[in-house]
Amino acid sequence: MAEKEEFPNTESPNSWGFNSKNSSINNNNTTKASKVSVGNLNPNQEAWLREQGLVVKVLPRHQESLFRAIAESLFLTQVNHEKVKQQVIKYLGDMQSVMEQKVRLAYAREMASKPCRQLERDIYEFGTAIGKVPATPWHAYMYRLSNGSNVAGPIEIGAISALYKCNIWVYKSIPSTPLVFGRYDSEGSKTIKLLNFYGSNHYDLLVPYSSIKSAAVCQSVVYEMLYEKVFGLQNTLAASAAALGKCNNKLPRVEEEDKMKQNSSLEFDRFEPDAMNHIKHNLLPFPLKIAKGIDPSSYRDTELDSK
Repeated sequence: MAEKEEFPNTESPNSWGFNSKNSSINNNNTTKASKVSVGNLNPNQEAWLREQGLVVKVLPRHQESLFRAIAESLFLTQVNHEKVKQQVIKYLGDMQSVMEQKVRLAYAREMASKPCRQLERDIYEFGTAIGKVPATPWHAYMYRLSNGSNVAGPIEIGAISALYKCNIWVYKSIPSTPLVFGRYDSEGSKTIKLLNFYGSNHYDLLVPYSSIKSAAVCQSVVYEMLYEKVFGLQNTLAASAAALGKCNNKLPRVEEEDKMKQNSSLEFDRFEPDAMNHIKHNLLPFPLKIAKGIDPSSYRDTELDSK
């Protein structure tokens, strides 16, 4: 049985009303990624996830990985992560009377675990910006969340669950019983599963293995049509399998790619339409990232490898 994380569903007319995009205060930590690595899962962890029908979808190492994970789950793209963040900030502001006590407790734990100088500076800077000195821990919390220096955690997860009427399961280790935010069981309610190891500020998605397999096939069709129908390259599927070492026409490993690129101009002084002819000359007809996209048995995560 999963552990339940209670989150009040009481609405409040109070509005906090701070828009981070209009803030004149800059913070150097806005785009810093978490320094704590999730690390690779061991075979036993991977086997346990496979028994649950799940696989880890790794997200870019970014301070706002939680919002990226939610955007990916709800909107099928991480591009909308800033939109998700702004909606959460507005929701928290509207729920100030309910949430302020949770924030005070969180700040009390943080102030007990490390020097208070940075927290006091946040409170003072924010109070100065809005003309309220001294400001409260609530003001500092919202300021830090708005400019990206506050790492999202249970408070934000609870807000996301209530805002989007979805269930969120957070696995702190593998295998383990997840923490559960939300109790929505109506038809159409969504359950989002996240991996957030103890000691890490980073969140990855846990998605059905079947969805990754389907995405790989769809991606393969798109890439194959692009390279064959638009670029006029033939036999791309066979060439991609060869480039990835999945048939007898094996190429050198990835570290040899640069050498092969240097040799390509020596072998062909014109466009060669058959990708397998490149393979026969020990050359790459396209980058290995493209080969992975064409191969229907592997999935190229463009959100991850473009960062």
